[in-house]
Amino acid sequence: MAAPHVAGGASVYLATHPGSSASSVEAALRQSLQVPGTTSKDGAAIRREHIATF
Repeated sequence: MAAPHVAGGASVYLATHPGSSASSVEAALRQSLQVPGTTSKDGAAIRREHIATF
């Protein structure tokens, strides 16, 4: 279920930064990640997209 959320974040970024390249959208999404300190069942860090900065 992460793909729809990431696509939504990308669309919000593109709405406020028209003409951005794919690499700049990816960089913005990666910079917006928050790691709340919890892990999944397999031990991977859970990351949340925080798009309020867009």
